[in-house]
Amino acid sequence: MKVVPGWYRHEKGGVYRTTYNVIGVATHTESSEQFVFSQTLNPFHGDFAHMPLQQFADGVDVEFICRQVNPAPTLVPPLLRSYDLQPGLYEHMRGTRYNILGVSTGVGTEEQAALYQPLDGEHRYHFFLRPLANFRERMTRPGQEHKVSRFFLLDPYREPRIAEEYQD
Repeated sequence: MKVVPGWYRHEKGGVYRTTYNVIGVATHTESSEQFVFSQTLNPFHGDFAHMPLQQFADGVDVEFICRQVNPAPTLVPPLLRSYDLQPGLYEHMRGTRYNILGVSTGVGTEEQAALYQPLDGEHRYHFFLRPLANFRERMTRPGQEHKVSRFFLLDPYREPRIAEEYQD
């Protein structure tokens, strides 16, 4: 299923629940499962959320009603700028760089995951979800005795951004 970026109104049993700014599809690094990721527009303006692609696909035009199509993935500035994970340019301990958008919460599961884009390699600019504990894990580098962060912040962003060359 091709996910169309835009604003979707979530209704269940005719009752309005929330509005989502659907941005795109991300692959979970642990399970390889595909997730639709979005931002909630109310009640938590700008928070990231993700749900299984099939759950979203089954609900399009039933529970998820598209209200506005965006020509490209678009982020809504968050209402509050307190982040569990600072958006920015990060580097993996092995040298690969990533654009980190922030923390996404699983719809129905409450799983906390880092939402990011690799900035090089074969998956350049695609979206991925990595469990937050795994993202924050400290590792021992080969040939060293002390532990270092798996990812470290190089350049913090004021608010999340999508890498410019993103193609879905």
